[in-house]
Amino acid sequence: MLNPALTSPFSMLLDLDSVVAEVERSERLQRLSSRVYHPLDKPQIPRKGGVIGDEFDDFGEADH
Repeated sequence: MLNPALTSPFSMLLDLDSVVAEVERSERLQRLSSRVYHPLDKPQIPRKGGVIGDEFDDFGEADH
C-alpha cells in the first residue's frame, strides 16, 4: 500500500510538523520569502436588520 502523503500531496499540509521539517531540510524552500498580508479596510456591509437580504431579493426585479 502506498504512503498517504504520496497519494495526495495535500495530505502533508494537514501535518504542520512535517511541513516545517521539509522546509528546514530543503535549501530551496528556505530561500522563499514569507509575508503575511492583512486587508487595509474593513468591508462596508450594512448591518441594519436584513437590509442586505431584502436588497438581494429585489435585485434584478424591475417593475414590468
